[in-house]
Amino acid sequence: EQKEVVDKTPNISVQDEAFNQLKDELRPLSNKQIKEVKKIWSEPQRAATLSADAPARPVNSSMMVNLENGSLPSGISLSAGIVSVVSFFDSTGEPWPIRGYNVGNPSVVDIQWQESTPEEEKAGAGYGNTMMIQAQSLYKSTNMIVLLRGLNTPILLELIPGQKEVDYRLDIQVPRTGPYAKSTTRALP
Repeated sequence: EQKEVVDKTPNISVQDEAFNQLKDELRPLSNKQIKEVKKIWSEPQRAATLSADAPARPVNSSMMVNLENGSLPSGISLSAGIVSVVSFFDSTGEPWPIRGYNVGNPSVVDIQWQESTPEEEKAGAGYGNTMMIQAQSLYKSTNMIVLLRGLNTPILLELIPGQKEVDYRLDIQVPRTGPYAKSTTRALP
């Protein structure tokens, strides 16, 4: 008499085996290993956000630029992650539109500026005298040349990040009358 041999191994179908292999390929790490990898990755990310220094103090100010040949450039204090608004005005306090600018090392700063046309300016729709400047690094400085409409002398500026005080708003006054200067007449008594 022959005895029938019964296979006691679980009956695993080809589909079940393929599914188990797919699970192992899609997620080869255990939950514990995934948590450890996430911890290893996040530690340097967290450390990069820490600052050893106190945050920079915001400053709103104005300055008069010197247009004389041989004068030193005026400085603008910047900080990485902080936008500084810089506006140009003439000696009468009227906006002086920017014609263009050039930065010595463009990778050090991000500059946003919207040029306006004389027609827009006459209609009061904008003067294009304001630029937004943001340092892209903590300590690399560069220079910038700003050309104003109708002024042949370039404005020389030094962009200096990493300062204890940051120019949140800086109004730069040019010691000349600009294209929108209002004439003042005085009557004799």
